[in-house]
Amino acid sequence: MEVLQNELGWQYYGGKHYESVYTRFMQGYILPTKFGVDKRHGHLSDLIRSGQMTREQALEEIAKPPYPADLFAKDYAFVLKKFGITDEQFQAMMQEPVKTFRDYKNSEWMSRLLRRSITFARRVGLYPR
Repeated sequence: MEVLQNELGWQYYGGKHYESVYTRFMQGYILPTKFGVDKRHGHLSDLIRSGQMTREQALEEIAKPPYPADLFAKDYAFVLKKFGITDEQFQAMMQEPVKTFRDYKNSEWMSRLLRRSITFARRVGLYPR
């Protein structure tokens, strides 16, 4: 990142994909708050594996809040305005139970059937590996 900043004038936005208000809001607030998913874990793991960061540096980073308070207030107002919803409506959505694709009509059964059929066909030599 130093090369990008020094030689090309690149600006760090505070997190991976934080250049978009919507992505920043989703990754910094909605995912960790509603779903318990902190995408920083994966991003920081990538930096550790590539040697760009030590584990200790990553632990320091993960200890920080995912969203700076002043930026959150600004983004929160922006997102609610763009979505055309009130604070009460947004909070009600955040309190709704978490659902998965299994809570809705889907074709998962067909995928499972196809996968099992192919596995069986491979075992008996009818389908190549």
